[in-house]
Amino acid sequence: MKKTGLRKMLHRKALSAVTALAISGLVPAGFAIAGELEINAELVASSMDVYVEQGETKSFNFNVKSDGNVTDADVTVPTKFAISANGTFTSSDSTTVKLNDKDMEKKVSAVIKVDPNLQAGKYTFNFITDQNVTFTNNNQKEAKLENKKPDSITFVVTKKLVSDTTAPVVTATPDRAPNANGWYNQDVTVSFSAVDEEGGSGLVPESVSAPAPVSEDGIHTVTGTAKDKAGNEGSGSITIKLDKTAPTISGSADREANEHGWYNKDVTVTFEAEDNLSGVADYTRSVPLTEEGKDQSARGTAVDNAGNSSSTEVLGINIDKTKPVINVEDGGTYKLNQTVTWSASDELSGLATAATGTIDTTKVGPQTQTITATDNAGNTRDVTISYNVEYNFGEVLQPINKDGSSVFKAGSTVPVKFQLTDSKGAFISTANATLRYAKSSNQVFGDSVEAVSTSAATSGNLFRYDASSKQYIFNFSTKGLTGGTYQITITLDDGTTHKVVIGLK
Repeated sequence: MKKTGLRKMLHRKALSAVTALAISGLVPAGFAIAGELEINAELVASSMDVYVEQGETKSFNFNVKSDGNVTDADVTVPTKFAISANGTFTSSDSTTVKLNDKDMEKKVSAVIKVDPNLQAGKYTFNFITDQNVTFTNNNQKEAKLENKKPDSITFVVTKKLVSDTTAPVVTATPDRAPNANGWYNQDVTVSFSAVDEEGGSGLVPESVSAPAPVSEDGIHTVTGTAKDKAGNEGSGSITIKLDKTAPTISGSADREANEHGWYNKDVTVTFEAEDNLSGVADYTRSVPLTEEGKDQSARGTAVDNAGNSSSTEVLGINIDKTKPVINVEDGGTYKLNQTVTWSASDELSGLATAATGTIDTTKVGPQTQTITATDNAGNTRDVTISYNVEYNFGEVLQPINKDGSSVFKAGSTVPVKFQLTDSKGAFISTANATLRYAKSSNQVFGDSVEAVSTSAATSGNLFRYDASSKQYIFNFSTKGLTGGTYQITITLDDGTTHKVVIGLK
């Protein structure tokens, strides 16, 4: 068969194939015969995007055209389309378009109907055929009818326009909740979310305010906004109370220490706190210090309503409640002008007064003296002691033997003599001394008879002081006394008595 005859036969076959194509998309796509011969009947949408609302039925146009290789073709295309609620595409009704080499393109009017419950979005449908047709000539040559690359139409389904005068609802949300008092003590970030009313025009997501950081102390109103597609703008606010500054606290003792920096009674340290923003929630009111010790301290803490805290210490509190110790003998006996010392000590605050002193021994006889010691805390101890001060009495001097062995002639005058000194050996001339005697036995111990005084007997009972000999002398008259042993008692004004025994024959 000649090539021209084959072309005509294939042309007729192609026309019948075009009109018989089943459409699974929108309209059939172009196709071609493989090999040397080509026939195209290509259908192209006049608009690639068709905008339609939910529930809308809308008319639109597309073109059907040939590439010029078709001499005469009748192409049947659907003209009524529908998209169901689940997005399934269907078509009904059709029209036949006649194409030839002189009229290669025809406009087709169509209608699209969208289910009102179809979700808004883009729905694309391709122009494809569902079969290939193969022709065989007498020479066993094959010509294959194939689909060309399909075209497509995209339906952009939008929400049904409604009247919308209500602004979106904007919610401000901090990144965490405040404390129980409604305060924060660290930086806060507030985020915003928004929703438009059901059935409204819809939220514009990019219009929602970005997160807002809050970093400065104070009470802040943080506001965010959002818009819907109808242009309504809504706003939402939240109050953020931020206090990152700790409260101040100070303390002091209930009284001043003495001039030495010491207390001698319990001390109470009281505190005061202040916070200019969130306010003081709690603080240490007072701390009692009742123990003795040096360099004691009291600590106070304050917390504000935001949870910030601060502390302070009152230092250097010295407490000594114990009196000093005085070391001295009570009831002692000392010699006239003897140096007798006492001492005082204080282990904690130390002594404010002298640590040592002397007892007054400048007067003889029973004495009392009060010794006072005060420490640096002001504690004072008074100790009153009783003691005796005596002369330094050596012994009875000759002619009387101190061992009581002296024997004198009855009726004679016997000189009784002694000396007095102080603790340092100085002679005492101002003492008051008296003498008394008593017979203790009719016997006389000893044989010798001592010499007697040639001086006149002393009247009364007082000794006299002889400055030249530095002696106290009493000429004891034994006139009228019978033989025997006599005890002579010397009494001094220091309260002491001294006895000696003599015999008379």
